[in-house]
Amino acid sequence: MKTWWCGVALAALAAAAPVAGEDSTRYWTSPDWDVDAYADHCMATTVSELKEDGLSVFGVYYAAEDKYLSVNFSSPVTSSLKEDDKVTAELLFASTKRNEVDDGWGSPEFTVTKMDGGSTLFVLKIKADAVQTMLDDISANDYVALQKNETIFAGAQLDGSAQAMKQLKACAFGIAGLNPRDPFAQ
Repeated sequence: MKTWWCGVALAALAAAAPVAGEDSTRYWTSPDWDVDAYADHCMATTVSELKEDGLSVFGVYYAAEDKYLSVNFSSPVTSSLKEDDKVTAELLFASTKRNEVDDGWGSPEFTVTKMDGGSTLFVLKIKADAVQTMLDDISANDYVALQKNETIFAGAQLDGSAQAMKQLKACAFGIAGLNPRDPFAQ
């Protein structure tokens, strides 16, 4: 089932990306994550079950040459929103190892994209100076979630995320022809 859902997820997330409809090549895969390479960016995706709400897809889009990163969450329960709505939601990371919840990103503004099948995609663009911080947060935590009025409506388990973010960065830097040790390219 994961393979089928990842295909659906990649198609949906790619449709929300700045360059839609491109062909991709599988760069790296694990039981929990897929990293795909496109002409000018790479995308890492994972799929998680949200208890009674269904599947949620979490994706990280990275175009290293442009220093552009976005995090993308699908939600099967947010049917009231419209295409291109701007909404705020709490972005939470949780670590079971450290027994803590990190809400340091606050309630940023997400852009809404409606997906086929009724799910909603929430896209958060990360500023260039915060790209590495976001990659580090994804790598260091066990869960990520979006919450509004104390209700979690999208999220993902981050099993294997450290390796996935390492592969995502290598993919994005490779496509851009950048040296990953270049401190100005970070």
